[in-house]
Parts: sequence; structure tokens; C-alpha cells
Amino acid sequence: MNANLEQLAKYVKKKMTKEDLQCFKDMGITDPSYDKKRIEKTKGGLLEQSYRWILDNPDFQLWRDDTERRLLWIRGDPGKGKTMLLCGIANELRKPSPSSGLVSYFFCQATDRRINNANAVVWGLMFMLVGQQPALMHHIRSRFDASGKELFTGVNSWFALSEIFSDMLRDPALTYAYLLIDALDECISDREKLLDLVVESLSTSSRVKWLVSSRNWPEIERRLAGSGGLERISLSLEVNADLVSRAVDAYIEHEISQLNLIKQYPMLKNEIQHQMQQKANGTFLWVALVVKDLHDRQDAEYVNPSHILDVLLEMPSNLTALYSRMVDHIVKLKGDSPELCQKILSVAALTFRPLSLVELRILARFDRDRIDDRMLERLVNKCGSFLTIRDGTVYFVHQSAKDHLIGKSTKSIIFPSGLHEVHSTVFLHSLEAMTLVLQKNIYHLPHPGSHIDEIETPDPDPLAAIRYSCAHWIDHFCDGISHNDRAICQNYLNDDGPVSVFLHTHFLHWLEALSLLRKISDNVISIARLEKLLKTQSSQTQLIRFLHDGYRFVLYFLRAIEMAPLQIYSSALIFSPIQSLVRQLFHNDLPSWIHNRPIMNYTWSPCLQTLEGHGSEVNCVVLLGDSKLATGSNDETIKIWDIATGTCLQTLARDSSLSLLSLKNEKLASGSRDATVRIWDIVTGVCVQTLQGHSRPVTSIIALTENKLASGSLDNTVRIWDMAAGICIRILKGHRFPVKSITALTDDKLASGSNDQTTKIWDIDTGVCVQTLEGHGDWVESITALADNKLASGSNDGTIKVWDIVTGVCVQTLKGHCQSVKSITALTDDKLASGSSDGTIKIWDMVTGVCMQTLEGHGDWVTSITVLIDNKMASGSIDGTIKIWDIVTGIYGQTLDDHKDWVYPVALSKNGSEAVPRSDDATVNVWDIAPTVYIQTLKGHSNWVYSVALSADGRQVASGSRDEKVKIWDVATGTCVQTLEGHSNRVKSVAFSINGRQVASGSCDSTVKIWDIATGACVQTLKGHEDWVRSVTFSGDGRQIASGAEDRTVKIWDTATGVCVQTLEGHRDWVNSVALSADGRRVASGSRDEKVKIWDTVTGICLQTLPVGVVTQLFFDEEKESRLHTNLGILDLDSGPVVNGPVSEVSVDSVGYGIHEDGVWITRDSKPLLWLPWEYRPTASVVVGSTVVIGSIFGRVLMFQFSEEG
Repeated sequence: MNANLEQLAKYVKKKMTKEDLQCFKDMGITDPSYDKKRIEKTKGGLLEQSYRWILDNPDFQLWRDDTERRLLWIRGDPGKGKTMLLCGIANELRKPSPSSGLVSYFFCQATDRRINNANAVVWGLMFMLVGQQPALMHHIRSRFDASGKELFTGVNSWFALSEIFSDMLRDPALTYAYLLIDALDECISDREKLLDLVVESLSTSSRVKWLVSSRNWPEIERRLAGSGGLERISLSLEVNADLVSRAVDAYIEHEISQLNLIKQYPMLKNEIQHQMQQKANGTFLWVALVVKDLHDRQDAEYVNPSHILDVLLEMPSNLTALYSRMVDHIVKLKGDSPELCQKILSVAALTFRPLSLVELRILARFDRDRIDDRMLERLVNKCGSFLTIRDGTVYFVHQSAKDHLIGKSTKSIIFPSGLHEVHSTVFLHSLEAMTLVLQKNIYHLPHPGSHIDEIETPDPDPLAAIRYSCAHWIDHFCDGISHNDRAICQNYLNDDGPVSVFLHTHFLHWLEALSLLRKISDNVISIARLEKLLKTQSSQTQLIRFLHDGYRFVLYFLRAIEMAPLQIYSSALIFSPIQSLVRQLFHNDLPSWIHNRPIMNYTWSPCLQTLEGHGSEVNCVVLLGDSKLATGSNDETIKIWDIATGTCLQTLARDSSLSLLSLKNEKLASGSRDATVRIWDIVTGVCVQTLQGHSRPVTSIIALTENKLASGSLDNTVRIWDMAAGICIRILKGHRFPVKSITALTDDKLASGSNDQTTKIWDIDTGVCVQTLEGHGDWVESITALADNKLASGSNDGTIKVWDIVTGVCVQTLKGHCQSVKSITALTDDKLASGSSDGTIKIWDMVTGVCMQTLEGHGDWVTSITVLIDNKMASGSIDGTIKIWDIVTGIYGQTLDDHKDWVYPVALSKNGSEAVPRSDDATVNVWDIAPTVYIQTLKGHSNWVYSVALSADGRQVASGSRDEKVKIWDVATGTCVQTLEGHSNRVKSVAFSINGRQVASGSCDSTVKIWDIATGACVQTLKGHEDWVRSVTFSGDGRQIASGAEDRTVKIWDTATGVCVQTLEGHRDWVNSVALSADGRRVASGSRDEKVKIWDTVTGICLQTLPVGVVTQLFFDEEKESRLHTNLGILDLDSGPVVNGPVSEVSVDSVGYGIHEDGVWITRDSKPLLWLPWEYRPTASVVVGSTVVIGSIFGRVLMFQFSEEG
């Protein structure tokens, strides 16, 4: 609260700052007042007589003056002057008066993509409010400064914007405000959400009045009806037809007075005015179109001024007839103008957004040598007043004009061969243009990891002419092919047809362009649509296979391609399966700067996509409708995802959900750690109801009827709730321990599984337990209802049991998981899916009890699974991710992984030729990096291997294990030559002396031991650390050892005496890694506090503190000790000043190759170079020169050798 008051005080006494204006600029927001001025100018200026009548209207005055009447809807047919009315009202409301307040307005236009969506409306309204009351800006800046513009530009933007806007309207400091929105019917995107926001604000913001206008659309009336009869006023222009007609008469008088002919022959004015008044029927748009037509003709055609009366006599008296006459006029143009105008109008009418002139030229295929730019503009102007050009873009003058061209009366003229033929033409012309323009790195970006937000569009833009084509060629193809005959379809789809040729040549180039245009997510859906269509329309299985592979390719690498367009040629190709058709076809595009690459799986895995975004464990996943997924996490958020693209659509904050339930009417129920059940409105993101009664976390919720739900809790009970009343109507008691899962059964019964190892069947009406199923040897974690009066239960004992509910007998036990079964769900065709804390999902055949499929891909417990449509499934995990699976696809293709569990830090020879990763599977592998092949697998430990080290001559390997032993191995033979025993806890770190005669080991017993390799004797035990020792290293002369521990200290030891000669304190978290310089005068330490410190070993002074991130690998360069090698890259210690003090920090950029601290990128000179998919991100890594070795969570060891030059 205090922070909000401070923010408010910060803005109260000042106007919008440059930073505030830059915030709006970054969002691409323009001042709505400029749109108002443009509209007024386009319509010939704002004529006071055209709107004056409404100021005296009783309904308007009631809305303006009555504090309870806070919504006025002005409705009327097209062309009735609604827009000019709102322009006039805005002017009047801004005049100083006792009742004046803030005035904010927005004018929607369907043909202008800047101002035809709900986001733009809200931004525009906020812009004007803040401009008049700058103190409100803190609502925007607090979010913008924290999250950047990404929060407001993605698919999640509406929820962020609406929340900020609602907070602004509820702000106690808000002055009385009038909010005006014109042409709601022309708000194409998210109009329903905008209307809901308007209605909801009426009940929360008493200082706000709304005035909106639109056509007479029932859907708008229904949405606004939610505001309540006492608050909403509807003002119909048809009901006020006489007043509107008088305003139109005034408009006619004004407009004809501007005609040159009237100025030359004033005697014609009265007759022309009379004719127009007779025919206008109270329609401003009719007058504007007729006057424009007269303006365009007068100089060329009216040699005899009296002919103007003849023209007016021929003019029809309604918009529809006038549009038809305009079409007829185009048909009668001379030469080839009719054909050219028809081509322009047909393309403009069927494209999905207004086209620039250069795009129109491409899609209509106008040869520049024949039709230059000036001639093209003249042709557009000849299109009978249907079109107008503004800033190089072609727009329809009104949405009704576009509707008329596609209507029955005109379709045969503008589309003589049908709409599908124009769609096909646009598709073909798009492919031709893209084929000529698209190429690799079309913007000549300097780095493979260039981020989309840092890319500036070049001038001239090579994509300018094909922007529309890139985004929409598939849409036009699908709309065209569905109505063409089969022979034409096959010609398009043959192996040598235009679709195959384009995709096989330019697929990656096209994806790159889509990324640059920020259209990649939209086209994931388009590719899936095209694949689905081809399966029904074509026999070309080769093209279908390529499209399916392309879909998997784009979906898997979507986030990388969205962030950095050029990653499509590096990360996407490198990490694609060997048998990927895209990888095979574009193999030559693999980057030349990677000399040695890891070998990938042969085929795509069943995991279609990994969704990242939660900051902690994912507890639950649930399907919303057919296309969305809701997930709950320990990060106290619920996220809504688009399943098709994997995009996070919405985040509901402050709810640590353990269970979720999809309800009707865009509602979602969540069971929370705070012992409540919350009901959420998904559209608004608002919690609309909270059910309280449980005393401990709610673990499971189910729907019983439309108005009833049940919840299970760790308080050992199940509660039945009446949602309409918001009360608990029954409590089911009987379990002795927490209830983990509940499921609905037939005959008004439900089942509950508990930590008391039982499942109970309850009669909902009576609350009586009618059956107790016993047989599990541990907690029952999950239950689900099956067909034929059966029930499945998954347990902490690793089994799944199938029960006959009637008899209470266990009829089947499914065994296969090696740990607890956390989630089960029924599939179709007598199948069952189960997720386990062993990290796998299994698909079971319920008839045979056989496990048909094991899905591997999560890095930790699978906590929740849910069935999706189209044979897909979603799963959530403790690893913080959600995965979308294709459960028809087979299990993972062949992998080249050697380890079967986590891989930890890797030892690499100083020349980078050999690598030794350590692993949880109790083995040690030695690799020759070029080519990437095994040299030896060293087996002998009885538990996880935590640390490995390679001797300086490369002949021996030391390994430390959870089994408390250190082993010395001969690399050539794979023989264990020494087993060193003496530690009383896990060995976390091992290191060789330079001469190879000794090895040091650091342990969780808080000691460091020095061993003689030849004899196997422990020659020193170094005691002094107060917690686990995580890293040890020898000095070059072997006289000193440095150790880093979880007690946050670094210690320097004399190896001869075992005495601690220095204890270095200053880190604020564990010390992960230490390194001694060759002369022993400096020691470097890396900590979990994201700092690297350089110390003087003699004085113990901290010389430098480098805030570089979490470092797990450190060693000084042998040739230049001012260069410190880390897993993040090479740090040049001479690039910053030496600082005498442990608290000072020096920023040092890393050079060379490294791993970014978040593990997502391999970097060069601190710049992103290669994006790593989630499955390949490091649990351990080591970098030496141009060699990067990564150990992953799934046992994979990835080895890269990059070009020395970069």
C-alpha cells in the first residue's frame, strides 16, 4: 500500500515524462486525437449542425447528468453519422463546465489494423486518460518497468492491459471520466472481451461514464444487457430519424457548397440540394459517396453544368443501390480499366487485412513496366469510391462497401469465376513472389543469436512486398483448394507442383521471414490446417509426410525461432532427429562454424512440445474446451495455454493450485494450498467466488452437477459444495489420513483415495461410505473411474490396481513403474495412462494389463496428466514444465545416450580432446571428442558418480562417488587400479596433482583428503570446513590445495603439513568451484551467489568480485593467468581495475565460448550463439577453448567443437 502511495505521489505534480511517452511509443500506440482529426478531415470537417441535435436529446442528457446512468449506446445502420456524432460529443464534453471531467475516446475502423482490436482501444483510452491526469501513469509504468513491452505485445497482452485499465478506473484519485468508443462493430479482434470489460467497470468504477456506438447488432446488445436496465440507455438513430435527417440536410448544404460547379453556377445549388435531400434518406455515407463521385467527375464530364442534375436523378436513394451503381460505373470504364479495377477490388475484398500498394501489385500481378506506381494509384482511385489510399495502404471507405462486393448482387461481377478462383490466384502469386525474394539471412543479421527485439527493419525492406504473402498464402490456398475440382488440386500438390517446389526450396527461408514478421505462431496453426486438408484432398503422401515433419519441426523449435530467427539454421537443424525430412533436405544449411556436432535421435519423440513459463513445480493440468490447457504451479500462478502453439495466453496470479477443474461458461475451479476452492472467470482472469471450509490444502476437485462440485483435502475429508449458494452442503468423513484424489462415479456416488492406503466409495446424498477398497501397500495417490463399474487407483507402492466397484474385488494389478504412481487417467479403447515419480508416463492396455508405451522426457516426477483431443495428452512435472504428447506415435527413436541418469560436471583434458562426464548411473565414460566416440566405460562404483578428473597426461581418471569411495582408473584398459576408502560420506570432488602422483578428494563429511595414488594411502586429512566440500584443486607445484565448501568459505591448505594457511570469507552462498593460478598466488572461486571472486592467497584479500552468474567450472589459463576459463566463457581479469575490498564489484565480459548462466544458450563473447532445447540443457558443462561439453538431465553427453574464428 505504501509503495502505491509513493508511486502516486511521484506522478501527481508532474506531466507525462519522456519515459512515459517512450513507454507508449514502444507499444506502437498513437494518440487517438490524431485519428479523430484525420476522420474529421476525411469527412470534410466536423459540421456542428450535423451533431447539435443530440445535445438536446433527453436520453443523452439523462446519461450525461444522472450519476446512475453510466452507459449510453448509440446504435444505427451504416452511414447514419455515428462517428461524427461522437466527434461532436467529445468536443462538447471537453468544454469547461461544472460537470466536466476527463474525456477519453477511441475510433475503431475495421479496415485499419492499428485501430480494429480491443488492445488498441484500451491503450488509446489509457493514453488519453494519462495525458489529462499523469498521476495515473504509475499503473502502466509499474508493470512496464518490471516486465518490459513483452508483457503487452504477446497473446497474454489483453489480460495485462485489462487488469491495468481496471486498476486505473478504480483508482480513488481518478477524476470523473467520460469514455467514448466509436464503431464497436468494427473492433474485429476481442470485441466480446472489450464489451465485458465495459460492463464490468460499471459495477466497480462509479466515476466513469461510457458512451459507445455501433450498428444494430444483437450480439452487442446482449453483451451490453449485462450492465443492468437502470444503468444502460439505448439511443437509436432510426427512432430519431427526423432529427438525423435534419442533420444530413445541413451536411448536404455544406458539402455541395464546396463543389467548384456550385461556386461557378450558384443558381444550381437549391436544385441540387433538393435532389440530394430527397434521396439521402438520412444517410451521411450516401451523401459523402455522391459528393466524392461528383468531385471526381465534374472537371472531366460536366462541360454543360446542367448535366449535374441528370446525374443526380440517376443516383439511387439507398446505400445498397448506390454501391451497385458504383460497380456498374466501373464496368463501363474505357479500355482495360474495368478488368484491372475488378482485379483490384476482388483481391482487396478477399485479403485478410488492408494491403500496401506494393503488396497489392504483387497479389494482382501488375507488371511495373506496364503499370507504374502512379498508374496503380489512379486505378485504385477509379474503383468507384470503394477504396481510398492512406499512407501507401489501400483501405475500403467503409466496412459496408466491402460487404457489398462479396454480397449476392455483386459477387458475379467482381468474382466471375467464384471466390475460390481469387483465393487460388492470390496463393499462386504469393508463391511466385516469395520464391523470387526469400533467401537465407535476408536481413543480413550479424549474429546467429540476434534477438528479434534488437532487429531493425532495413530500408528498403526486402520483405515489404511479400509480408502479406508470407503470413497468409496457406489461408488462401486452403480457401481456394476446397472448392476447386480434384484435377486442379492434384496439379497444385504434385511432387513438381508449386506447393512442393516452394516448400522443398524455401521452407526454412519462409520460417525465417515469419519470425522476422512476428507471425510464426499464427502459421503453426496454418501448417496444421494445411496438413489436415491434404489428407482429405490429396494422394501425395510424400508432401503430407514433409508437412507433418515440418509441423513437428516448427512446433518443437517454436520458441527458439520466435526469439532468434537464424536459430532455424543452427539449433533447429542440429537438434532435429536424423531422419527428419526437413533436416535431411536442408542439411547443407547446417552452420559451418560447428566442426563437430552431437549425434541426435533417429526419429521425433512422442513429445510434441515443451511448455516453459512456470517458475516452480507444476502440480496440475486440465483441458479447457478443445484448444486450451490450464496449469497450476507452486509459483502461485495458474496459466492458460494455447495447445496448438504452446503460447501462454493468460496468467492468473496468487494461487498455489494443487488441483484444477474446467467448468462451463468459461469458468475454472482451483483447489489451493491455502485450503480454499476458487472459481475463476477465464475471460477476465478474475476470481469470482471463494469456497472456504477445508482446514488444509485442497488436493482434488471434481464436478458432480452443473451447480455442485466436490473437493478432497489433506484434512482427511471430502466436501460437497453448492456453487450457486457458495456453501458446503455435506462433509464426507471416514479416512484416517489425507485425501489425495477423488473421482465421480455413476448412481450419485464418488470415490476417494487416501494416504491411509484405501479407496472409499461414498453415497453423495447420504454421505455414507458404502465400500472400502483395500490392497495397496502405500498411499493411494490418484484414482479414476473406468467403464463397466470399474475403478483404477495408483499408489505410492508403484502399482495401479483395477477394482470392481460392485464387489470391491481387485481384478487387475499393473506393475511397471519403479516409483510412486502420481496420476492416472482413462483413455479411449480400453487404455489407461499413468504418470509417476520415476519421471515416466506409461500407456496400458487394460484388457491384457500390458504396458504398451513408455513416454520419457520429464526430468522429475510427473505430477499430473490429462487427455487432449486428437490422440494427444498433456503432463505436468516437478521439473516446472508441461509437455504435450502424441500418444499414437511410438516411443523415442534410437538414442545415442550412454548414461541412464543425470550427468554432473565434466572433466575435460586441457587440449579439449577427451571428456569424462560423471553420472547418477554409477558409471564413468571416457569420450574422444573428434570424432565423438566412446573410449571406455568404467564400471565399479555402487552408487552415483559425483565427480571425475583426468590426469594431466590423460592416462588416468579419478572418480568420486556417493558410495564414499574414490577410484583411480587406467583409461587405456578401463581397469580400476586403486580404490581409496576413508571418507564417511559422499565424495563430491576429486582433483589430480600436476605430476599425477596424488589425488585430492572433497567430501560431504566436511574433509579434504590427499591420497598417494601408487600406494592408495591417505597421506593427509584436512579438517576445518563446517559443511560439505564441493570443490578441490592443486596448485601447479603441488604444495597447496584450495577447497570450496557449502559453508561459503574457500580454504588454502599446505599439502605437506595439512595446515589451513588461509580462510577466505565473502561469498553469500555455497562455493561451487575453485581454481589456483600456476604460481599459487591467486585463487578464483565461483559461488551459487552468482559471483566469481579473485583472492590473494598470501594476504587473503579479495582482489576482484565479478558478478557473472553461477560458475561451476574454473581454471586459469596456462599461458596468460589473467584469463580465467569458466563454463560461461573466458573472463579477462585485466579488463577491469583491481579493487582492494571484498564488497566492490567489477563488471567483466566473458570472451570465447561459454554457457549462458540460465543454461538456455551456448554463447560466444557473451552473445547468444546456439539455443539449447529443454532436454539438452546442462546439469553440468565444461568449456575449453572452442570445445563445449554438456551433460544433461537425461544422461546425454553433448560435445561441440566450434570454429576458433567463430
